[in-house]
Amino acid sequence: MKPGTLVKILAGAGAYALGLYLFNFFPPLPSNFRPATALVPGLGLFWGGAGAIAAALGNFLFDLRDEIDLGTPLGILGNLVFAYLPFRVAQRLPGFSPRPKLSTRWIIRYLYLALLGAAGCGTVIGFGLEGPRLAAFAVRGVGITLNNFITAGLLGWLPLLLAGAFARRGWVSPPESWSDSPRKKLGFGMMMIGLLLAFTLGALTSAGLIPSLADYGVGPTLSPAAAPIMVPGMALFLIGLILM
Repeated sequence: MKPGTLVKILAGAGAYALGLYLFNFFPPLPSNFRPATALVPGLGLFWGGAGAIAAALGNFLFDLRDEIDLGTPLGILGNLVFAYLPFRVAQRLPGFSPRPKLSTRWIIRYLYLALLGAAGCGTVIGFGLEGPRLAAFAVRGVGITLNNFITAGLLGWLPLLLAGAFARRGWVSPPESWSDSPRKKLGFGMMMIGLLLAFTLGALTSAGLIPSLADYGVGPTLSPAAAPIMVPGMALFLIGLILM
């Protein structure tokens, strides 16, 4: 690993963990509303894979303030996806730059990337908690997705603007060339279809709007089990993300 890459990982992780600690609070939403998550898409867009690792490490450092449980590895994976997915998909957008521009086209593209990252994060964490019936996907998965998208959509351009204004040469990773190979086309298609299937079926099943394939858990108040019907979509999503 190059020294510059290590510095990016440590700096990004430290900034994200500090932001989570300083600005974490609990409004009447189904998931913690964390303004610091606005940093995550920018970490991926500016620093690529190093930024994605920084987001995952920063979330882990924040979790160390409390006891480690199943949510810790899920948070690591979810934040990794939250940063990495916009970085990868941005390569399919000709001429896109992470530096904010006052144009409708740039805003729509950025919101599209932020939504994909937020949905990927929420789906991964929500599925992981839905499986052992620790939390209903309709509450946790959908809640995380909405909270992440709101913070990234409303506040995410601020860290991008600051990073673009003060970035020194070599601190912003150059955009990687996108070779539209059959493998990457297949990966992108699988990722999009898998994410749409897993999120939609998980939310509808958990909310009781479509029948569940299984019903397990403890207590009569639990929502219908959504994890079984999400498995094919999750498999498509993760395999597609790897192929991209």
